[in-house]
Amino acid sequence: MKVFLSLTIACLVLVFGMVMLSPVEQPQVEVLPESTAEVIDRLTYWQQYPEESPLSTASDARNLAMVAESINSVVEADYGTSLDDNCLTSIMQCVINRVNTPGFPSTIVEVCCQKYQWQGYSEDIQPEYHTVRLAKDLLELQGECYIATIPGNCVYFCLTPQGIEYRSTWDGTDTTLVKFVENFQIS
Repeated sequence: MKVFLSLTIACLVLVFGMVMLSPVEQPQVEVLPESTAEVIDRLTYWQQYPEESPLSTASDARNLAMVAESINSVVEADYGTSLDDNCLTSIMQCVINRVNTPGFPSTIVEVCCQKYQWQGYSEDIQPEYHTVRLAKDLLELQGECYIATIPGNCVYFCLTPQGIEYRSTWDGTDTTLVKFVENFQIS
């Protein structure tokens, strides 16, 4: 039995040694010529073609929220109240109406960033989550059976003590009033 065990161990050592000493095939690495394909900077591309960007909805919602909150800050300072969801949505709808109206920029970002258009607007505003969520919901509902808070031709507004007055022309008399809710606070 000792002889059999010794022979078995010797055979295992011999097989193990042969496996360890046998040359290992190295994987062949194929060297490819340098690519001639153009490298695309996605951010630059998406800035040029925002409709193709997966971030456009998020960016649009953030910009809409920034405009709505900038108007809200003016209302708080001038009238001592905050805008309710209906008022915030109506401001965002006014931006969307401008995008859809000839004579105004054709994207939400361009309308929002247009100089001297939105009282209190600053690109430094950090919008509240709630306002961004309202904007995303509004954008998702566009094109569906969405009933807007203001007519589609209302592209101008004026803050009054009663609420936000929307018009289709700068000095028009065809107004739509979205009333403030007294002492409304976003929670």
